[in-house]
Amino acid sequence: MYKCFRLVYLLILFASNVLYGQSTTNDSIPKQRTVFRINLAGVGVGAELPIFPKLSTYLEAGMGYNLQFVEEQGKTRLRSDIFPFFRAQARYYYSRNKRIAKGKDVDKFTGEFLSITTSYLSDTKNKENVIGIGGGFGFQSHFKKRGFVGFLIGPGVAWQSRGEIWQLRVYLNTWLGLGFAF
Repeated sequence: MYKCFRLVYLLILFASNVLYGQSTTNDSIPKQRTVFRINLAGVGVGAELPIFPKLSTYLEAGMGYNLQFVEEQGKTRLRSDIFPFFRAQARYYYSRNKRIAKGKDVDKFTGEFLSITTSYLSDTKNKENVIGIGGGFGFQSHFKKRGFVGFLIGPGVAWQSRGEIWQLRVYLNTWLGLGFAF
């Protein structure tokens, strides 16, 4: 009887140490969850999905705007357009471990990131389609309970069509986020 009691006691002691150890590990490395966003700056809706602790995918669709210099009838002018777009970003949060060590917030993908962005937009008014790919540096943060703010800037290249003619262009890859996160 004494051996059975001792065995049960040792099993409970061992199990409690293992469970405690797992709890500590999970608390020190917060797990990200999918975050849905309404972006008022780009008039779009998006979702950021975790892949690995420092890597995520951000998908966004909405209505965007574009400013570009165009040459028409021998004159160069600034043209602004509003168009539907779809954007996909792979984001690497390189400073996540430092933020955790300093006790800073990392919830809802808060922090600095490097990004590879692909985008597609269709301007039916001017009969243009644009497919772009770019990189960049960005930061995003959350405030209050549901607010978020973020930006991205970096170089990019785009294939732009006007009818049957495709042109390769260099552009400034930008993203501005301001809105609500759930």
